[in-house]
Amino acid sequence: MEIKFRSRLSDDEQQRLISYLSLNERSSPIAFEGRDDVRNHIEKRITVVRETAEPTCSTVVVQGAPGAGKTSLLHQIKQDALDMPSSSDIIPILIEIEQFNDPVLFLEKFLVHGRGNLESISKSYSEDGKGTFNLSVLKLEGGIQSHLPALDQRVRESPGRIWNVIRQSLHPGDNPIFLLLVDESQRIQPNSGKYNTLLVNLHGAMNIAELRIISVFAGLSDTRERLKDVGPTRLLPKRFNLGTFTEVEGRKVCLSTFEKLNVTKLFTDKNLNFIVHQLEYASDRWPRHLHCCLHHFINEISDAQRKKKDHFDLNKVLDLGNDDRITYYQEQLEFIEPDLSDAVLNLAKLQKDKKVFNYKDIKVAFLDCFSNSKELLAFVNLCVHKGVLDRNLDRTYSFPIPSLKTFLANDMDADRTKEILRERMRE
Repeated sequence: MEIKFRSRLSDDEQQRLISYLSLNERSSPIAFEGRDDVRNHIEKRITVVRETAEPTCSTVVVQGAPGAGKTSLLHQIKQDALDMPSSSDIIPILIEIEQFNDPVLFLEKFLVHGRGNLESISKSYSEDGKGTFNLSVLKLEGGIQSHLPALDQRVRESPGRIWNVIRQSLHPGDNPIFLLLVDESQRIQPNSGKYNTLLVNLHGAMNIAELRIISVFAGLSDTRERLKDVGPTRLLPKRFNLGTFTEVEGRKVCLSTFEKLNVTKLFTDKNLNFIVHQLEYASDRWPRHLHCCLHHFINEISDAQRKKKDHFDLNKVLDLGNDDRITYYQEQLEFIEPDLSDAVLNLAKLQKDKKVFNYKDIKVAFLDCFSNSKELLAFVNLCVHKGVLDRNLDRTYSFPIPSLKTFLANDMDADRTKEILRERMRE
């Protein structure tokens, strides 16, 4: 399907496309839209924490299958906080789970923001009380382990002491709100017996030296259960399950990206709306798929403009999007043993016309596949962890992405699935 250009891009605009195409899949999108429920909740929590005298539990869990946009959302939450009208008391801390699992690296992330009184830490923990522990040392020269071995030992032996060190690092009268953003949280590990002391402290807002901390843990679809295993004994107060974009969100993502790259001028409004609709459909409005489709779209425009063509081929873009989806699913499903694959396919076929189903439906599909119910539950949990199934708040289950269910319901036949997806886009 050839779509005509109504103008051309300048050399600078074409260079902008090339820069966009150099971004990898893990890069933050150039235009973030949607997930307003999570973002608004965080903004409200900041207000509550700011107005509350005592530390209050502010643990938030954001979970979803691979490609739901969790990492991008954390980056956007950080930016949202910095863009707030009254952001001077907010210190966002974006942290990888490896740093959360290592108490010394965790502490360093709370010291590296540049607003602390590192001289106080240096005097308290250097051997002669006159150490020169500063940001340069913290960032480039081996950090706490190399320069403050006494503090390193203290924190490793008792991670819960971290909070007093953080409090000590603040200037007198300074009481900022730390916005702690933790990625890949499903991989959190215990640090004291079977529990993670830091998680327990954060969730209970207890024994944290009266620090004001809002914690956002992002991870795969079983993150909440994993956090309960190593920390809180009571329910985590707020959980958000990330699914596909809404139609409005998907459209905004496309149009905002086009506007950032100044490609909207290439098309009539009618053609632009048609392109957006097709890209949404070709991606299920699944964040990862949508951004891949946008990448193929921009690449095709860049190539056509560079070759002085007066049109581009939308079908090529959509076919590349379908190819990408199927390859992604093939890799995602590699964990399923051959003797169980038929049962997974059978589940997708049985639930082909249903959005949600219950555990009894799963037991029917997997009849005689496992020797006991414990083994079946373990496999279902693995499917949730891998993003093949979603476990919903009401304990029902669903496939997170429509085209994933289509692929499974058609025996993982790539060619047949692609043809079905093409037919749907023609409707």
